[in-house]
Amino acid sequence: MKGFKIAIATKDKEPEDLILIGKDVDIQYNHDDSANDEQKIIESVDIFFDTIDDNVRNKSSGMLAKIEIKGVIPRDEPELMRKFLKLSEWARDNSSDTQYRNICIAVKGSDNSFLRVYSIKNVFIVDYREVYVLDGTNGKDRFELYLTQKEDNMDKIEVLKDWPSEWDWARRG
Repeated sequence: MKGFKIAIATKDKEPEDLILIGKDVDIQYNHDDSANDEQKIIESVDIFFDTIDDNVRNKSSGMLAKIEIKGVIPRDEPELMRKFLKLSEWARDNSSDTQYRNICIAVKGSDNSFLRVYSIKNVFIVDYREVYVLDGTNGKDRFELYLTQKEDNMDKIEVLKDWPSEWDWARRG
């Protein structure tokens, strides 16, 4: 696995609300050439389709999509730090128009192809954590983002092999 590209957007697709992290498989869509370490920011993505009640007797609407994204915070990259500010703002967002967002998560299988792409609608932040470590210690600044899809939206998940055309507007950032 060669990395991730993640796009998080409000439903109205406002470019100023877009949060785009990671590198694309197609160089023409890499939005910031100055941030060479951007492909190493996200260290892991866990997508989990969770049955809410483990003692369920039929599937019906008892499932949620849960997402965990973890990685490092590039403190020395001001442009990338703005993206973490946007994540923090979203975590505290109580507006009914913007607290639920759509996310596209691309897993790079190689430098020039995606292994899997998930497009999940109506997600919200359950928990968001930023941890900063004192210089000279062994730790790294890091973040953890925990998302859940709004209930009864499992039909709004696509699992693809390439970046979806619905997200082309966000691919470059």
